[in-house]
Amino acid sequence: MQDLVRQWKAKPLHGRYRSRIEDNAIDTKASQGWLQSGNLFLETEGFIASIQDQVVPTKLYRKRIMHENVDDIRCRICGEKDEHIDHIVAGCSPLAPKQYLERHNDVAKILYQALAKKHLGETGTQPYYKYTPPPVIETETSRLYWNRKIITDRPIPNNIPDIVLTLKEERTTFIIDIAVPLPTNIQTTHAEKSISICHSPTKSNACGKWAMCL
Repeated sequence: MQDLVRQWKAKPLHGRYRSRIEDNAIDTKASQGWLQSGNLFLETEGFIASIQDQVVPTKLYRKRIMHENVDDIRCRICGEKDEHIDHIVAGCSPLAPKQYLERHNDVAKILYQALAKKHLGETGTQPYYKYTPPPVIETETSRLYWNRKIITDRPIPNNIPDIVLTLKEERTTFIIDIAVPLPTNIQTTHAEKSISICHSPTKSNACGKWAMCL
């Protein structure tokens, strides 16, 4: 098995994914959990695998890998950068206001429902594309906010996080801000989020020093 893994990692294109998920910033087990859940159509699983292997026929792939006659490898959407998978997934500026934002919100909706189910006794789960998160869900023991301003004793750059979960009995609040970065940008994105919420680029638990008002 180890020989197969080494052969996989040695491949110049297909080996990139294997190398990426072994990075210290990546949760390898969680990254592959969707393969065991059985919740996706076979076509969807195949498409995801193609994206991870970077074998989708982008202009750069067609020119460099398939050796087709492609004169212009610039992105057909923005016309600025080379068109490859990483650029399309998270680097094409015209996609940011709509497609990237919708993806961000869809991820947040899935997490919001899961937290409501686990901590507030909510039952049932709607597909993310049909779900409209209520601004507040509250019980005697827990409270969940969606995209609401939080009041702090000092100004912070981002006081409207995506999700805020408060466990009243534990007097603990989790401030959750969603990001969908490329694997190569995970640590940078984490630092940016920490700075915007906690004023700390290295201590993600800095917010825990704040007193809570229940």
